[in-house]
Amino acid sequence: MNVLPSFLRPAEKQEPSMPRLPPAVRPEERRQLTMDFVDSFDRTQEENTYLRSENDQLRVELKVAREQVRNMERELNFVRDDRDRLLEHDASIMTSLENIEALIVSAKAKARAEAYAPPGSGPHQPPEETERDLEIVKGLAERLAPEQEQK
Repeated sequence: MNVLPSFLRPAEKQEPSMPRLPPAVRPEERRQLTMDFVDSFDRTQEENTYLRSENDQLRVELKVAREQVRNMERELNFVRDDRDRLLEHDASIMTSLENIEALIVSAKAKARAEAYAPPGSGPHQPPEETERDLEIVKGLAERLAPEQEQK
């Protein structure tokens, strides 16, 4: 009897065993396995061909989509440039309109002041006509005269 614990005992030598042979396959079964493998291989080739053609088609679609994206980006840049120009033009128009509004307000205030001037503050003096003003009025009258004759 061996009193040594099992981990201190020398290992027993085992004879190497021969690898097990697969069970024998009958010729009918072997033929069926071969046919199944050939069918599976054919299906794999068909699937590979289909996937390659689909991949080619998707590559073409990707190329078209990228071109569309480039075109849209160019169009977006044009629209942004137009928008920026319109905003600048809008700012200049707004400034002009604000100046016109200020002139109108000051002219109305001046007209009210003169219209409601207390009596005896002096006669109302019409604004002086300059040579340039007279030339402008004459030019307008000449333009309007032919139009009135045609009517």
